[in-house]
Parts: sequence; structure tokens; C-alpha cells
Amino acid sequence: MVDVVLTTDPPQDAEGGAFRAHRIAEQPVSLHGRPDRVAHDSLDTLLTVEEIILPSGSAIRAEFLAITDARGITPRVVAKVEDMAMIRLLAREGAGVALAPDVVVADELASGRLKRAPFALGLSERFYAIAMPRAFPHPALESLLAAAAGPASSALSKPAKNMYLAPTSET
Repeated sequence: MVDVVLTTDPPQDAEGGAFRAHRIAEQPVSLHGRPDRVAHDSLDTLLTVEEIILPSGSAIRAEFLAITDARGITPRVVAKVEDMAMIRLLAREGAGVALAPDVVVADELASGRLKRAPFALGLSERFYAIAMPRAFPHPALESLLAAAAGPASSALSKPAKNMYLAPTSET
């Protein structure tokens, strides 16, 4: 039996029992592109003028589109890409400005080949450890969750960082 699944998307309710989705980490998400493509006076101008490369089917894409909707802007999406490595390559080759976690383009940012747009989006990609409650949880899982919660507390005693999902029908 699997003790834990690591994912970027918390699960929906599932039949047969409750899942515990523990948020264990998150990383910032920004717009990245060649320096000339992100050199705009405002986020609205960047979103209106530049082609945008988006991850397909992800929470960060949905959150980004909510931001553009709230601003009354329809971005010019040139690619919806499943693979973060491909998003990185497309941005590096100048195909558009990419929405991606900063870590995906860290090497290009360090070399100056790509630049982070100077507009904070307030987006982050979250990582979850999904586990079934057990009478005797695996010690390594307890250590992972405790480390994610921080040195001063146990992960299981921090409900603000844990999201509990249970079936909606009573058994």
C-alpha cells in the first residue's frame, strides 16, 4: 500500500475514506521572457502586447487567467504546454513570455538569457503530500510532514497548513 503521494494538486473527495492533503512547500510563479519582451512599463501593457506561454491544465494557469479576467485583458496565448521543460525552451527561444515557477528557468535567469517580469503576480505553485490517516503512520512520513511544518512544531498540530478532505456521503 502507498504511504504518500506527492503532487501539485490536492485531490478531490474520493470514495472509501478521507484523505489528508498536507501542504509541504510552495514556490513563486512569475512571467519570464527575454529581457526585451518583459521590459514594459506595466503588467497590463505586457499582457496586451506580448504573446504568452501557459502551462496547460494547472492551478497556476487558472489563477493567472483569473488575474487577466479581473484586469479586463484577454492574453494572446501562443502555446498551452504540458511540460515545464518545454515552457522553458519556448521562452528561451523567444516564442513568448512564459508563466512558470521561477525554479524552472533558474539557469536562464542566472545567465541573463531570461528575465523575470518586474510585476508581482502573487502566484505560487503548491506541493502537497497526500496520505490516508493510519493508526500507525510511517515514521518517514511523519518526519517529512514535521520538516515541512517547520522546526518549531509538528505538522500534525498545524491545522492551518493541513487541508482535510473527507467523502461527502455518510457511510
